[in-house]
Amino acid sequence: MLTDTRKSPNAKVYPVDGLDVEWTKGLWKERFDTCAAATVPQLQHMFESKDISHVVENFKICAGESDGEFDGTVFGDGDFYKWMESAVYTAAKTKNRELLDQIEEYIRLIGKAQQPDGYISTKQIIGEMRQNGITRMGDINDFEVYNFGHLFTAACLHKRITGKDSFMEIAVRTADYLEHLYAEAMASGEVQTAVCPSHYMGLVEMYRTTKESRYLCLAKQAVKLRDSVKNGMDDNQDRIPLREHDRIIGHAVRANYLYAGVADLCLEETDEDYQRVLHQVWRSLADKKIYITGGCGALYNGASPYGNFFVDQKIHQAYGYEYQLPNITAYNETCASLGGVFWAYRMFQMEPEAEYFDMIERMMLNTNLAALSLDGKRFFYENMLRRAKKLDYELIWPLSRSEYILSYCCPPNLARTVAQSSEYAYTVSKDTVWLGMYGANRARIRLENGADFCLVQDTEYPFDGRIRFTCESVRAKQGFFLNLRIPGWAAGGSISVNGTERKLTKTQAGTYQTVEVTDPERTEVLLLLDMNVRYTTAHNMVEEACGQAAVERGPLVYCCEGADTEAETLDDLYLDPDAEFGTAQIEIEGRRISALETEFYRMDREGYDRNALYQPLVFRGMQKEKVRLIPYYAWDNREFGEMRIWFPVAYTKEKQEKTAEELLSESRHGFRHKIVVLDDDPTGVQTVHGVSVYTDWDEDSIRSGFDEENDMFFILTNSRSFSEEETERVHREIAKRVCRIAEETGKAFQLISRGDSTLRGHYPLETQTLRQELEKCAGIPVDGEILCPFFPEGGRVTMGNVHYVREGSMLVPAGMTEFAKDQTFGYRASDLTEYVEEKTAGTYRKESCICITLEELQNRETERILEKLLSAERFDKIIVNAVSYEDLKIFCAVYMDAVKAGKRYLARTAAAFPKVLGGIADQPLLGRKELRQEEKNGGIVLIGSHVNKTTRQLECLMEGKAELESMEFDVSMQSVPGGLQKEAERVTEWADSVIGSGKTAVIYTSRRVLAPDTEDKDQILEASVRISDAVTSVIGRLQVKPAFIIAKGGITSSDVGTKALHVKKARVMGQVQKGIPVWMTGAESKFPGMPYIIFPGNVGDDNTLRNIVEELV
Repeated sequence: MLTDTRKSPNAKVYPVDGLDVEWTKGLWKERFDTCAAATVPQLQHMFESKDISHVVENFKICAGESDGEFDGTVFGDGDFYKWMESAVYTAAKTKNRELLDQIEEYIRLIGKAQQPDGYISTKQIIGEMRQNGITRMGDINDFEVYNFGHLFTAACLHKRITGKDSFMEIAVRTADYLEHLYAEAMASGEVQTAVCPSHYMGLVEMYRTTKESRYLCLAKQAVKLRDSVKNGMDDNQDRIPLREHDRIIGHAVRANYLYAGVADLCLEETDEDYQRVLHQVWRSLADKKIYITGGCGALYNGASPYGNFFVDQKIHQAYGYEYQLPNITAYNETCASLGGVFWAYRMFQMEPEAEYFDMIERMMLNTNLAALSLDGKRFFYENMLRRAKKLDYELIWPLSRSEYILSYCCPPNLARTVAQSSEYAYTVSKDTVWLGMYGANRARIRLENGADFCLVQDTEYPFDGRIRFTCESVRAKQGFFLNLRIPGWAAGGSISVNGTERKLTKTQAGTYQTVEVTDPERTEVLLLLDMNVRYTTAHNMVEEACGQAAVERGPLVYCCEGADTEAETLDDLYLDPDAEFGTAQIEIEGRRISALETEFYRMDREGYDRNALYQPLVFRGMQKEKVRLIPYYAWDNREFGEMRIWFPVAYTKEKQEKTAEELLSESRHGFRHKIVVLDDDPTGVQTVHGVSVYTDWDEDSIRSGFDEENDMFFILTNSRSFSEEETERVHREIAKRVCRIAEETGKAFQLISRGDSTLRGHYPLETQTLRQELEKCAGIPVDGEILCPFFPEGGRVTMGNVHYVREGSMLVPAGMTEFAKDQTFGYRASDLTEYVEEKTAGTYRKESCICITLEELQNRETERILEKLLSAERFDKIIVNAVSYEDLKIFCAVYMDAVKAGKRYLARTAAAFPKVLGGIADQPLLGRKELRQEEKNGGIVLIGSHVNKTTRQLECLMEGKAELESMEFDVSMQSVPGGLQKEAERVTEWADSVIGSGKTAVIYTSRRVLAPDTEDKDQILEASVRISDAVTSVIGRLQVKPAFIIAKGGITSSDVGTKALHVKKARVMGQVQKGIPVWMTGAESKFPGMPYIIFPGNVGDDNTLRNIVEELV
């Protein structure tokens, strides 16, 4: 096996030895057979040849068995070790005794070449022999440690397969040398980061193979040394400490090898920082920097887009900006996507989530197989997604596969991975078999619970979605579980156990579905996956795919070559959205290929100047053109010509879709529900206007809200300042009263629990309490809970289920922000599915969440979204991704359709959702004319929020031009009996004097948080409320009416409104800036008819508060 994690403490699953798995037919058997029969021998010839690679000859010179000088590449040693892996594996599988004997001879040669201190790198050894000035470890680009790493890995595999120690003894001596080297580096402080760090994986595997803990310590030390590098580079991922990594950057092979190695370490020892880094960087790759083919590393070369923008850092073969994914110039080094497989495989063993094997399969079946010709003898170093007949510039590598190129790292890496492909078929846990890559095979499975059987998988996958499982040669009749991976692309299907079928829907895509096998000898499991052709579009920031789509079927990406159409050029072809596809079996290079046949549109280019950079658009019409599409892995096996994956889409006028606004308007017909929004602080009205806010919830107030002509009203609970006990009591009261009044008035209603867009507050307590009372009062089950914290005015968006908070120009996962560290409402997860599991303490698992994706919303897949909403039951959690109001409008349109169909939901959302559902149109921001009243008096600004954003806004305000005076409210007075009241009296007297003089008074609480000496959340909250009561009482004590009032912070602004101003009902005037609402106080308040500005603590940039105050002053 490749990674022996059977004893790794953090491995939830571990591999089945690939030697116990045999491909029996289909694509993977054909690829393995070709690798064994053609690729491995061809590579051996290349390494043996003195005139081509000179690799074996270099070892002979070092061993004193030949004369000459070093020739070839510095990383040739490591590439040869990779080939040895492929040779050992295929020889064992095919029982090739001759090849095994040759491998032993190579090991003898390497051992003889090795130096007495364990050092082994042929360039340096020959340099020392010739005394030509070449020294050890003088240049990281000599790849010495990279070579060591592949030596370690190959030696471990050789030991496991053959049982011999010959290769392992060499590896042990090399590891000893590395140990001394690192000790010297630590002592001297002179540290270099090895490029393409294969040695992290190699050392951890040495530990697993030998059980010697010093190799694990050495791997940890190697990773730790990265942080001591001086003048690090993004290209080598060492510009910043590893624990600060939050995105994928730099050289793609180096990056993927690095994180694969760190994942190996995390499998052996828990390190929350490293695990966080792995998740963040993985999300960066999977969500923003991966090609549809699984290719990694878009750029040939350039400057790093990160770090100091005034100091260019060279990068090559690298990841670029987010969504920077060119097609013709796509680099996508084969080794990078192979490194991605190694990384994902280790991530899966830590966390067996389907997305990791979805990615492995995408990389393996598309980019990796495409890098190898069908005859197994020619290779791509880089993997483009589009090839033109002619380019006006020259690229580094050939545009067709080659038998040999100087940088020969990819062919042996690819050979060993294809040879070892059966390793990726299964993993196991105590009593469960987990399906990885599908393909026809027979596997000997032995589980810890005693089950022992041969699992037979019969399928034509990836060309057919029918996969049949049976058991043979059952040695122990112990039952087991079969975890079937439902790929993320699967639109539907079914699972049948001995003929009893259960349907699969899109909501189960990207998950594992469990089948219990109680009688292995008499159980047949049949998995059917829909394999319909689908069009795939890219994120709108992927500029080179804008307005285009790719064709996929199952796990395969399809492309079109010039040989498959009579069109003059592929550039004239447009996808027909209504095209029908047929399948055809064709032969290329003697291999059976499952192709697709259809018709595209061909643009009439008469009079078109193909050499002009720009020219007038002339539309002369389109004609249908027959085309054939082949799997991307099979391209470039015929004559040289064009190739494309992405094609523009020919949307005819009749196919133009309704706008989001039109869909929303249509859905609103027949939706006659009163929308009741329970606001946990006053900032929830930051997107609306012309609606009422009630600050109590007695029956008269609620009845008044139901009687209004408006479709929506708000109840300010201010529950974020309540204890859990008080929160539960209040929400039960409100739910009972709303149900009773709704029944009296005969009006249906929708309840929205408006919470914080940065995920703080009493969740899930509030919505769970509301659900219980609604089901008790109305006797109707609540089917689902909508989770939609999207709030663009505050820079809050949700993508790939991860909720982000904009900080400057960066989108930061919410779990990494200061808001997640809230003493009372803190959390860890940024992924909303994980947030649900965290907050519900596992009552709702992340895999059970129903996720409405951006792709579904932006592609107007309303039927699919409706299907998901209708599938909700027993309070299922429904995650809504959104990055724009257009996305939310589409969702709300379908949401109303689902409600009209009889479904019942509660919603836990930020402020954007009530705005769209309530039909609130945009209006201009409010200005001085609407907001300032008393001209002679000054205004007052009260700042209670302690978040860093607020502190920066306060500093910026005081640096501004407005005529202000400021005073700190000393919250440390809480420790003195009666101290807070005395402090309030002092500050009030000062404020009256300032306001009366025509200046604006700025009052702010001490910027340091004085946390109580307790971890009890209710006690912490009580302390915050006491301080807030004292601070806000300043407004209530004022004798002079201010020209305007601004309160900043959720609890602060609520207490000012309800306790200081005594507002019972207010009208929302609108917003003074995005996300900053303004109340018009009612007649009952301390200052009737006063515009009151509610400034949330987490909204705006550093200048926003200053801009508002300067506008009013």
